Amino acid sequence: MILAPMASADSSESNLELRIDIDEPSNGIYYSDTGDLEVTIRIKNHADTARELVYNPACPFDLVISSDEWQMDLDDERICPDQSRAMSIQPGQERILSTWTWDWNNAPSGDLDFEFAQSEANLEDIQSLIFQRTVEMPENLKLDAILAETLGQENSHTSSMPAMIYLSLSNIGTDLITLPFDENCRVQTNVLTDLSCGFGAIESGERLALGWFAWGFEGAEDGDILIPISLSGVIGSTTTVETTYMRTPTNSVPQLIPSVTIDTDNLLEWHFTLENSADVPAKLVFEDACIAEAHVIAPNGEIVFDSRGDRFCPDTGVEQKIAPLTTHTVASEHWDFIGSNGCEIGDGMHLLVVSQPDHGIVATQSFIHENSGFNPACGLDYQDDASVQLRIDNLAVLDADGLNERISFKVTIVNSGDEGFDFYWPTDCALQLELFLIGEEPERVWYEGCEAVGGQRTTIESSQSYTWPTLIVSFAEGGQELAHGNWQISIETTSLPTFRSQLAHTYDGVYLQEIVEETPSEEEVQPVAQINEQNVEPLQIGGDWNYVTTSTQGCWLLTDSEGIEHNFVAHMKDGGWSPQPGLSGSYSVEVSKSTGACSTWSGIVILQTLDETETVPQISNPVEPTIAKSTPVDEIVELAPATVTVVATTSLSIIGLLYLGNTEWIRIPALQVGIGLVGMVRKNGEHDGEYQRGRIMGYLAANPGVHFRALLGALSMSNGQLTHHLKHLEGDERIWRRKDGRLVRFYPATIQSNLGVDELPIPLLTPDPNSLQGKILRLLDATENDIVNLSQKELAIRLKASQQLISHHLRTLEKFGLVEREKVGMRYRYQLTREAIFLVNSNEYDISTE
Repeated sequence: MILAPMASADSSESNLELRIDIDEPSNGIYYSDTGDLEVTIRIKNHADTARELVYNPACPFDLVISSDEWQMDLDDERICPDQSRAMSIQPGQERILSTWTWDWNNAPSGDLDFEFAQSEANLEDIQSLIFQRTVEMPENLKLDAILAETLGQENSHTSSMPAMIYLSLSNIGTDLITLPFDENCRVQTNVLTDLSCGFGAIESGERLALGWFAWGFEGAEDGDILIPISLSGVIGSTTTVETTYMRTPTNSVPQLIPSVTIDTDNLLEWHFTLENSADVPAKLVFEDACIAEAHVIAPNGEIVFDSRGDRFCPDTGVEQKIAPLTTHTVASEHWDFIGSNGCEIGDGMHLLVVSQPDHGIVATQSFIHENSGFNPACGLDYQDDASVQLRIDNLAVLDADGLNERISFKVTIVNSGDEGFDFYWPTDCALQLELFLIGEEPERVWYEGCEAVGGQRTTIESSQSYTWPTLIVSFAEGGQELAHGNWQISIETTSLPTFRSQLAHTYDGVYLQEIVEETPSEEEVQPVAQINEQNVEPLQIGGDWNYVTTSTQGCWLLTDSEGIEHNFVAHMKDGGWSPQPGLSGSYSVEVSKSTGACSTWSGIVILQTLDETETVPQISNPVEPTIAKSTPVDEIVELAPATVTVVATTSLSIIGLLYLGNTEWIRIPALQVGIGLVGMVRKNGEHDGEYQRGRIMGYLAANPGVHFRALLGALSMSNGQLTHHLKHLEGDERIWRRKDGRLVRFYPATIQSNLGVDELPIPLLTPDPNSLQGKILRLLDATENDIVNLSQKELAIRLKASQQLISHHLRTLEKFGLVEREKVGMRYRYQLTREAIFLVNSNEYDISTE
């Protein structure tokens, strides 16, 4: 940025003026060493008569460049031979004395003052500019920008509130990064902010906070706004923040300068002041008693404290005048660092935002808070843990059937959700493991992952994971084998909240064989069943459970839609789970090894239960024909000839069948005819394949894009049956599927499969009546006649769910046209649409009252 001249260069005796013209910087903010500095030196005659300037053309001007700790004199860089030249300047004329190009030499970054002089005419001029040396952004160093919420969980902005943005640097690599930025490097938007680019070093996976800054919307148009952010002079550091802006009328008072001061000893005490910078009084009109509002924003952009909308603010219409050149304290308040969730706020740099809503006046002040450690697990139970999974990877057997048989595996915790997930670790060891035979007490209990995490809170960000070092479990200790059988290892995190997983291994002891010649061999590594060293994609199998018995044991078999039977080995999510008669479901499984008499069937280990239903077989009593009651004597008389007839007929039938079965020239043609007749039989009932596939095609034509679970419920099919028919339809290219997050949506072939997401039809959302979305719809329907509709916070309280989770489901319901909102006062309130009212009151939408 070029500043105005700091001194006049006009000579009162000669009426000549020294003028310095410096080309604008390419970015309009500061100069850099990527280009030379171009300067033009001019002389202007303000007199009524011509003036003559005699000067040395070899050195037509003098220049001294300086900063706080650096200085350069142009005379030290040049040689000035004794020469002379005269230049005539007419009245009002401006002539070029010289031009000068500079490559910045060894000038440091920062503010530079240029003192130009023309000694022969006794003329001077001083110019100031900002210079920044360039440097490459280090590899694996990332500039992160988080846009703070404005109200509730909204991120859109109006004229009354600037965009609050939190900046930090993160090391996403594996090595230590030393920051190469100089002390004059600043965070840059459309101006240079006061935030430093940072200094020091950042460890792998660590983050360095840069701070908060407010971005105003001066001159911005309504609509989507893209805010570019970078580090001055740092090539490759640019990031952006996107928001929505809408201009709203404000009764601003430009002469008032707001500020807020804080004290953070035991409480956050703040004082909101307005300084009248003009020489005339400033008049303020307050519509209600709440003349100042405050909210606090956490480093993740969430509002953790907010006084807006929670206080009783009666109308007042009070006027306040602030005298010229004075400061008025508008409000003084304090806060105990307890957030809206009832817990003490976490560590990090927070931002206090204080505003005067009637005039759109806003002041901010950042502060760093360190959590006291009291009740460290507060609030963790309110998180939605459905997207967090403790996973077993790279499961393999070492020295299989040998004297030192053991298994190795890795444990990974994955957050596949859209938001970060917090953990509290009360002990230094992160994992507890138990080794036990199925149905018996643990053989061994021990801990792993002891990396001194005790007393810490950690966060796994969205779509991120953490993997512990490889774990090895031996089945022979000190030469003593463990018992033979099906062993399970239960892995459980010691964190709050806690996550569990299991794995199974069949240990059948040492396999001995005659050894002719002993040759050294490397330790073999065998995968467990079909699990290799890479992550195996789990299979999805659905069907019905049946129990079969063998000569030595019983086996639980899952019969899928193709009639293939799979033997149950273990359930990784629930060690106490077992199949039940009449149970059917869909499961994510991995192939394993069956043992004993059950090894006839391929084994499966259940990784996750996707869907389960339990049906009780209905046994109907046979209807017996009504027979006239007879006397005992009649029964004996009638029974005797019937018995003789049955015995005689049965004997003759058996003799005939034996004769036909042993006569080959009769048996073979009869069998061929019988098979042909069986092949002519066609199943034309309602369970016929084409009939069911026709139902599916009809439903997809009416509801394109419906997901699997919704299709399952709408057509009342079993999981395996629906899966079978969908595969058949896909094979015939009559339907196609597309992944949508965690769902799979199906479309008829009449809709082109190459359409973009925005061009595909959106199916009507039909949530499970007993799900949280269903309960939201039912509650909004029940309160439809209330004077005021429910807000997001009120829904969270009534349904005993976190406000964050309620907000997520409300956005989904609003997207599918089932819920609409309107702003009442400072809050959004929600009501059902006509489609939702029809859905909720339909006969099929029946919510359990339990």
